[in-house]
Amino acid sequence: MKLYRLTELFGWLNLLLAVVSVLALPLIEPPAGMEKLSLGSVQFLWILVAAAMTYASRQKLLGSDIGHKAYPATLAAYLLFGLICYRYLGLGG
Repeated sequence: MKLYRLTELFGWLNLLLAVVSVLALPLIEPPAGMEKLSLGSVQFLWILVAAAMTYASRQKLLGSDIGHKAYPATLAAYLLFGLICYRYLGLGG
């Protein structure tokens, strides 16, 4: 149970950071060779993944059927999102 609360908190924190970064988008310079539209797309994807993680964690805590099915999928989605960011920032080659 404690793990689900932790991932829900992590999801809320990420959701907050993602929304703040979208609001600050006019002030953020994208990495070299990238456009603001692609940066906005990555931030939008960040919001979706964080919201899904928060929702799935809450549903898992409540013991619902969708929580049992969606929770592992959101963890995998967050891992894939991390790899997308790694590639987007140019660290992956």
